[in-house]
Amino acid sequence: MTTNINPEEEFLVNSTPGMPGGQNSFWVNKIYSAFPAFHSSNYRRYFTGQLVSMIGTWMQIVAQSWLVLQLTDSVFLIGLVMALSTTPTLLFTLFGGVVVDRFPKKKILFFTQICAMILAFTLGILTVFNWITIWEICAIAFLLGTVNAIDAPARQAFVTELVDREQLSSAIALNSGVFNTARVIGPSIAGVLIAVIGTGGAFLINALSYVAVIMALKRIKTTATVSQSITSPIQAIKEGITYSFTHPIIRTLFVVIAIVSIF
Repeated sequence: MTTNINPEEEFLVNSTPGMPGGQNSFWVNKIYSAFPAFHSSNYRRYFTGQLVSMIGTWMQIVAQSWLVLQLTDSVFLIGLVMALSTTPTLLFTLFGGVVVDRFPKKKILFFTQICAMILAFTLGILTVFNWITIWEICAIAFLLGTVNAIDAPARQAFVTELVDREQLSSAIALNSGVFNTARVIGPSIAGVLIAVIGTGGAFLINALSYVAVIMALKRIKTTATVSQSITSPIQAIKEGITYSFTHPIIRTLFVVIAIVSIF
């Protein structure tokens, strides 16, 4: 079965130099058949921006650990910084989900990406000028973790506004692919950058990587879906927890994810 492509997709088909349009069309149709979410131009923009940004994020994770080791020669402090970056996600993600449910997701992502970019830029400047200490690293790690507590649920929920319902499973699978691809590529690039331009330069390049998501968000046109619930945030969190643990499938997924995350 031949997959129909829109004019924007046809431009992509015919724009690759050195390949006949028909051959391009064959491969584009193959990709779109395998990953229906790519039919959405909004999702393609988001996917590209997110991939660049996530690679930058994993670069920073590696560079940050290396910087702590250089400054303190303490494995304990490396673990402390990692804990400070993940603890806010554990503590505030439920609240972040309520926020995402009640405000336009695109605006939330603009806010979180700009905040993360500022934090990465600050870390880079402090490092480049040798003003950095372990305490600034701890503070920035905690603040970035807090931003991620809102950013993570916003990213996941925003996908539902970018694709049709029948394309949603494809979009979710591609998002997982973005994370795992970035987790492999990011640390590799970080190693090269640290050797060539130092940890400060790696942080600054990560700050620039957020521009990819911000520009993608600017080009995305969606109709925002916002909950009109008048339930208090605390009550909404309680209802979410109750529903999750009384629904057998969701409860099982929680248990499986918890086991995988711990071990």
